[in-house]
Amino acid sequence: YSKQDHQTFFDSLGASYDIGFSGGFFSSLPEDFMLVANRFVHILTKPIYPEHIFLQTREDAIDRIKQAQENNFHLARKALSDHLFKKYSWLKTDEQTIEELQSILYDDLAKTHQQFANPHSMFLTIVGNFDET
Repeated sequence: YSKQDHQTFFDSLGASYDIGFSGGFFSSLPEDFMLVANRFVHILTKPIYPEHIFLQTREDAIDRIKQAQENNFHLARKALSDHLFKKYSWLKTDEQTIEELQSILYDDLAKTHQQFANPHSMFLTIVGNFDET
């Protein structure tokens, strides 16, 4: 399925979904729960992510960092963060972050997805009005 196919499916049921860096969610009517849940699991476990989109997304992230380096607010926030958290190993300079982004390959995306986006690594929270059976 394409992203548009998924959106059409969810729209046709009055459902919604979103997937971001911290996870994903969907919302549906109780009677459509299993149908929507199955499509959502399909989206999570069988993604289509073209390589050219990956490369463009990576370049966009690098460009945003470079543009932010010209922003006084970013520079001030970065200087404060560097001062407050200098003892932490996770703190990186913009240049280190750019270097790390450039080192990430398309295959890394697939390997990371296989490792973390699978039923054994997921948490499921169900909230709402639904038939418990």
